[in-house]
Amino acid sequence: MLGEGPEGKLVWIPEDEYSPEAEEAKLRFKEKTRIRRIRVTRSLLAAICALMIGATTTAHAAPQYSIQAIRYATAPGVTLSDLVVDGPKNEKVDIAMVVWLIRGGGRNILFDSGFHR
Repeated sequence: MLGEGPEGKLVWIPEDEYSPEAEEAKLRFKEKTRIRRIRVTRSLLAAICALMIGATTTAHAAPQYSIQAIRYATAPGVTLSDLVVDGPKNEKVDIAMVVWLIRGGGRNILFDSGFHR
């Protein structure tokens, strides 16, 4: 099972070392990860909006923008140990690969946030 290790990193906890505290640590880690993801998304959207608003002139009304996630691939069967410190080598997950399409003001902007292992 997954749990929180040193410095808040996600680590693999063998089943024989399971405890309610480990389960609680896992839930805290998931919540922290969810909050970080929300903050990154908000920051990205705020930066994009600031750039778009700054690019418009005061004589014209600000254009409306839409942002869409486009899944262009799935990386199937990525070993969990490649993503999580001390993760099991026999468990695999699929990873969604996406880019962001920003439309508005007569422009289409394709934004790739990247992927780092």
